Amino acid sequence: PNLSVPVNISGPGVNNITIARNLNSGAFRIFTTTTTTGIVNISGLTIAQGIASGSGGGIQRAGAGNVNVTNCTITNNHAVDGGGVANTTTGQVSLTNCLLDSNSTQLSNGDSHGGAIYNPTGTITLTGCTLSGNTVYGGGGDGYGSGIYNTGTLLVSGCTMVGNITTGHGDGIGGAIYNGGVLEVTNSTILSNTATSDPQMCNPNFSCYYGVGGGICNLGATGIITNSTIAYNTAAGGGQNFDAGGIQDR
Repeated sequence: PNLSVPVNISGPGVNNITIARNLNSGAFRIFTTTTTTGIVNISGLTIAQGIASGSGGGIQRAGAGNVNVTNCTITNNHAVDGGGVANTTTGQVSLTNCLLDSNSTQLSNGDSHGGAIYNPTGTITLTGCTLSGNTVYGGGGDGYGSGIYNTGTLLVSGCTMVGNITTGHGDGIGGAIYNGGVLEVTNSTILSNTATSDPQMCNPNFSCYYGVGGGICNLGATGIITNSTIAYNTAAGGGQNFDAGGIQDR
C-alpha cells in the first residue's frame, strides 16, 4: 500500500503476522511512503516477498516524511536497487532491532545496488540490526553493497552483517557495505561477507574484473569505524583479481 499520511502500523510480532505478496500475483512493493510531513512508524511484523521494478522491494521511502521501522523482519524482497529498503529522497529512515535477510537486487543489463538497503541521498540509521544472506548481482555491469549501498549518510550501531554476497559481471564492490558518502560504524560485527566478479567475464586477453572490499568498500568518502570487528570477509575476482578482503579505502 501507499502510506500518504503519518501512520502507526503496530503488529503483534514477527512470528505472528507477515505482510507479503502472494507468489501467484504480479510484482508489487509491500510499502511505499509518500508522506510530505510527519512520521510513518512500522513495528512488530514481517515484510516479505515484495518485488519492485525500480527500488525498494519491501519498503520505499519516496516522500519527505521520515520512516521508523522497529522489531521487524524484512526478508525475501527483490528490486533493481534496495531489495529490502530504499530511501530515495533526502530525509531519514531508522531501523531498530530489525532482521534484513535474503533480500536481493539484480539488473540484467547494468549496475545494481544495495541488496538489503539502498540510500543514495538521505540518512539511514541502523541500531541493533542484523543483515544476513542478502545478495546483489550486476548482470550487465557492477554490483554494489549487498548489505548496504550508501552515498548519503549511514549510521550503524550495534549491528551484525554476515554472509552477504556482492557479484557483478563487472566488478563486485563492497560485500557488506559500499560507501560513497558518510559512514559511521560503532560496536558492530562485519563477518564472512564477499565481493566477487564473475570469472566467466574475463576476455581472451585475460583482462578480468575485480572483487573490491569484501567487508567494506569506502570509495573517496568519509568512513569512521569504532570498536567493531571486521573479519573473515573475502574479495575475489575473475582471474584472481581482488582488492582488500576486509576494507578497501581509496
